[in-house]
Amino acid sequence: MDKILDKLESKYGKYAIPNLIQYISVLMFMVFLLDSAGIISYQQLVLSGFYVIKQSQFWRIFTFLLVPMSKTPVALFFEVMILFLCARGVEAAIGTFRMNAYYFLGAFMIILASFIFPLNVFNSHFLYLSFFFAFATLYPDYELLLFFVLPVKIKYLAYFSAFLLLYAVFSSTYGLAGVLYQLLNLGLALFNYFLFFGTQHVKNKIGDVQQRRRYNAYVKEIDKATRPINKCSRCSKNEKDNPDEQFRYCTCKVCGEDGVAFCAEHLKEHKEEIAKKKGE
Repeated sequence: MDKILDKLESKYGKYAIPNLIQYISVLMFMVFLLDSAGIISYQQLVLSGFYVIKQSQFWRIFTFLLVPMSKTPVALFFEVMILFLCARGVEAAIGTFRMNAYYFLGAFMIILASFIFPLNVFNSHFLYLSFFFAFATLYPDYELLLFFVLPVKIKYLAYFSAFLLLYAVFSSTYGLAGVLYQLLNLGLALFNYFLFFGTQHVKNKIGDVQQRRRYNAYVKEIDKATRPINKCSRCSKNEKDNPDEQFRYCTCKVCGEDGVAFCAEHLKEHKEEIAKKKGE
């Protein structure tokens, strides 16, 4: 994927739009004001394959991107601020061209889903949610103040959002067919996230596990190489630090068949203790 994007960027990178979401946000505010004034309605702008095909309402292919989820000015303000935060973070991490590609690929997949499911109505929610997931993947420990009081890492908010999405999918009232339908719908809508970040995130996790295994194996080998072979069970003298010391193994009933190592001094003490116990 990176190689393909590198080639595309070398050819078309000059056409990338910096701060694209800033312009989108302004247009979203304008759409909100027009809807509030009764000049237009969100319902005229959302995407529906049926209306595009049967009634030639081609503008819906573009205008659905400008329809906010919020119905009040305050909610819209926070929606746009979070979107702006996430988009800026993603653009800073992956570059302007890749951010544009991420946005337009997400939009294209939602348009494709609208033609596969023409009776469904689509808006920009999943597209902008994909920016939230991307930001949480890139900056998992970034903190937001929930209710302006409680600091919460954004990765936990992303986990919660993903849980709600999956819960909505698997709580379908249409049985297995409904679940598969919803999964396909969701997969198409979030395809850009899975392509750009999902596979890389899995690779990173696998790499972390493999690296941890290699590290543990290395530590074991080092431990074996540096571990003293003979060590007194009482004073912890070992042949590495005390090369002139003699070590013996006792295989009495107390020590067992495998034997316990002693230095010369403590082996003598151990034998005396055993002799006293026998005498008693």
